[in-house]
Amino acid sequence: AFAITANAQWNIGGQIGLGHNGTQDDNYTPASRNTATFAFSPKIGYQFDNWQVGATLVLGFDKSRVYFGAKDNYSMTTNLQYGIAPYARYTFGSWNKWSLFVEGQFVFGMSPESTTHTYANGKEVTSTPNNDEATFINFSVVPGMNLKFSDHFSMDFYLNIAKLNFNMLSTKAINSHDCYIGGSFNQQSLNDYFNLFGVG
Repeated sequence: AFAITANAQWNIGGQIGLGHNGTQDDNYTPASRNTATFAFSPKIGYQFDNWQVGATLVLGFDKSRVYFGAKDNYSMTTNLQYGIAPYARYTFGSWNKWSLFVEGQFVFGMSPESTTHTYANGKEVTSTPNNDEATFINFSVVPGMNLKFSDHFSMDFYLNIAKLNFNMLSTKAINSHDCYIGGSFNQQSLNDYFNLFGVG
């Protein structure tokens, strides 16, 4: 996560991520598959005294492909995710270029229904809706550190080893939630359901 201080009060920053993973064999069996992901989360905040309030916009996209015995025989599914995440941050200590803060964030995200397209010999033969339209709600409180490189550039580090967290996912077929407080070395965020990088 990065932040650019536009002036003494306003901060502009965010996160960006690109990813690709896959497995492929010589016969292009269904074990051959790959997924590409993109996530972009611009963030703007207003600083006053030890507090900063603002919001993050969430945008994510992923594309998955599964093969069926030939390079030109495959199915492809694309997913889009978007949302907004208001936040409030309190800075409670600083020394030199470092400062410590705790940040609370509320995320409301949505994912429209995806469609799986099936191709034979490189030509589309079917298009199937997946009935997976979803709504995602997350609330979390997490500590962090900020490293100030200059008056106009700094970087945030979120310490997910201690986190208060609440998740809720709602689709046409599933309603689920979880709540916990404790230690975790794996960030739980939109990744859990949408293959996104975590919102800062």
